[in-house]
Amino acid sequence: MEPVENQVSLSVLIATYNRADVLRQTLKGMCAVEREGLDVEFVVIDNNSGDDTSAVIDSFKDRLPIRHLFQPRQGKSAALNLALDTVELGEIVAFTDDDVVSGRDWLKRVAWSCATWSEYSVFGGELYNTWPEDTRLPSWVRNPEVARKFFGTRESLGRCIEYPENQLPTGANFWVRKAVIQQGFRFDELLGAGDIPRTGEDTVFLRTLRSSGFPPFFVTDAGVGHLIQASRLRKSEVRRLAFRRGRSEAYKQALQGCSAVESACSQRAFRRMLSVGYRCVIAWSFSLPMYPQWIYIKNLRSWWNYGYATELLRLSRVHDAID
Repeated sequence: MEPVENQVSLSVLIATYNRADVLRQTLKGMCAVEREGLDVEFVVIDNNSGDDTSAVIDSFKDRLPIRHLFQPRQGKSAALNLALDTVELGEIVAFTDDDVVSGRDWLKRVAWSCATWSEYSVFGGELYNTWPEDTRLPSWVRNPEVARKFFGTRESLGRCIEYPENQLPTGANFWVRKAVIQQGFRFDELLGAGDIPRTGEDTVFLRTLRSSGFPPFFVTDAGVGHLIQASRLRKSEVRRLAFRRGRSEAYKQALQGCSAVESACSQRAFRRMLSVGYRCVIAWSFSLPMYPQWIYIKNLRSWWNYGYATELLRLSRVHDAID
């Protein structure tokens, strides 16, 4: 990696909600990231937390060039949009989460990638999981499908290359040029928590950029670790996440004008069938006191389908109201 000749300004955006302890770990790790030759500002957006998040952010002001924002409107998208709308951003805007640990040269790789591939404006790196040391991992957690869908794992593509059409960077590790943000691209505030439990705000944002002529580029050795909290390994927590991911996928497909979603939304008989299907999934899920790995993974798929169907039903009601 060749050094960047001119000083580059970077803004690192982190939205956080009620995770003061893990945020402290993340910011402590950021203190060790090399910033020589870089003009870096960490923008941390407190998304209406009720714990010690505000105090944790302020406690790092003498160790990091940090800006503390507060967004009372719930949702990660709303938090990030606040920063995009109000902060004088650097030449490069990096997005990460409040539960990551990065390598010492992460930001230098970010700056180097933008200097090396001037024809690209959107970049991403690897995301690997860092499991809790004092917790015995159940076997189903290490299943590749579960790790990818519910713990955010993004493996290396092996070399610096444009992402394939069916892949995108992870929301915990991507960066864009400021010029992209200045064109008005923002996060969909109907995604990213809030009143309706949907996820996928990063995916929709990146898909929109790609469709607008900004394909993402993968950068090797610019990975970050995802700090998995022990509480996230509870089966009930992963089932809840599977439900949210299913809802999100139906909503994202509707945004893209998916014909299957449009057809489903116009069929009342189909909606009645879904209502019956919901009850079957719930009854089946709670009738299994013991969960062998293959059964639990199948159970997660059912909860994903349940969430997908729930969002279809909501969309169909909106469709009927419009008609």
